[in-house]
Amino acid sequence: MIRKYIVKKETSLEFRNNTSLYLITPTMSVLIIVFPILSENRFRVDNDLFLIVELLFLILFTTLFSIRNPLDEQRLIKELNFGSIQ
Repeated sequence: MIRKYIVKKETSLEFRNNTSLYLITPTMSVLIIVFPILSENRFRVDNDLFLIVELLFLILFTTLFSIRNPLDEQRLIKELNFGSIQ
């Protein structure tokens, strides 16, 4: 009984993490592409703009590299059973 609850909780946690990352990545991609175009200033160079774009790239790449592998329920059950969870 408690084992099924823990597996269900871990599964929902993994799905929630994957979903949030899949929503963040396209959003950041659009911001990186659209933001410099919208805030383009042809008359002077603004250092703050470059700082913001660098931060957006940093957020994008950390998001891309933190996307997890697809959920493997059997492996998850084996990991939980390794600790003798009843």
